[in-house]
Amino acid sequence: MNVPIANDWFAWLTVNSLLWLVTVVHFFLCQLHGHPLKWFTRALVGVTGMIGVLTLPMLAVLPNTPKVTPLIYPVAALMGASVGLVGGIISWRRSNEGVLVAVGVGVCTLLGLSDWLLQNNFVSPEGWYFGAYANAITFGIFGTLMNRRYVNAISEVEWTNANLARRLKEREAELELSHQRLREAELQQTISKERQRLMQDMHDGLGASLISAIRSVERGALSDVDVSHVLKSCLDDLKLTIDSMEPVEADLLLLLATLRIRLEPRLEGTGITLLWEVQKLPTLTWLAPSSALHILRIVQESIANILHHTRASEIRVGTAPQADGVLVIIKDNGQGFDVQSALAAGKGHGLQNQQRRAQTIGGTVNWLSGPEGTRFTLWLPLERTPRDTLAPQALAMRLDD
Repeated sequence: MNVPIANDWFAWLTVNSLLWLVTVVHFFLCQLHGHPLKWFTRALVGVTGMIGVLTLPMLAVLPNTPKVTPLIYPVAALMGASVGLVGGIISWRRSNEGVLVAVGVGVCTLLGLSDWLLQNNFVSPEGWYFGAYANAITFGIFGTLMNRRYVNAISEVEWTNANLARRLKEREAELELSHQRLREAELQQTISKERQRLMQDMHDGLGASLISAIRSVERGALSDVDVSHVLKSCLDDLKLTIDSMEPVEADLLLLLATLRIRLEPRLEGTGITLLWEVQKLPTLTWLAPSSALHILRIVQESIANILHHTRASEIRVGTAPQADGVLVIIKDNGQGFDVQSALAAGKGHGLQNQQRRAQTIGGTVNWLSGPEGTRFTLWLPLERTPRDTLAPQALAMRLDD
């Protein structure tokens, strides 16, 4: 306030700020309705720039700017009316916001024109000055635009969230349906594989034994005792197949317990004592019905060899955990035999079957035999390799038990 402003410069700032305001509003309208209007824009900028240069006090092109200022206001009014009219026409079917701004520009132009008529005594100077209300109209219009944009943004976000939630719900329903169909397909595939496995097991074991027994009976090569023994073996094989289907939940001890239930009544009739010395073992995650059947047949074959060949009076069945696997140990106190000679001479067909079955499930078997009895061990891995996992299907054997 202590530095005086020259009247010429004050008039120059007042007039040109108004012209540039109208030009800036035009640029804003172009953003709203989306049409650049190049020639009209160039004309506005050219007139505004030209008047700004011509009215500079230092150039003195138009001397005594305060006297020239009232003559320039009609130009500003004409520019404002043109901006409002052109912007309103272009925005009519494209942007409601553009129409609102164009109407506001027209109203402000009329208010300014009214004040100009009062100041220049074209109407009674005792009238009302409305130019001050142009600021309120301007702030009202742009405040309305900001509020509309804000509300629309919130509505758009809410709609987007609702749409995403709906799409997510639809996708979850589709995934659930696909998952249900996949479970049904897996169930059918599992049932089909299990049926195929049972048919193969019954064909290879029970079927082969029954066919052999029938042929022997037809030839009269077997006595009644031998036929009874063959039929009991067939029944034991059928029981093993059924036991392998029991859910053991990867627990080897539970699987062996089912075999113990089958063996004890049979051993009691022979006078052989069965000692059960098992220890707690880690679970075998790969223990499926097909693998369980191999384990049961290996153990059954070992006990059958003891009953038929060793004249033992005692059988000990035990288990032991190891770092990378588990052991199933079967001992007897009968007469031993030469394992290598039995295998080399081809007389150990049951022993070879045990070896093959153990290899099928990724395990190994071993015999340690002497005058004091035989110690049979079956080693099973804790984890199966991909190759071993495919073994029960890829290496399905037809063994003559």
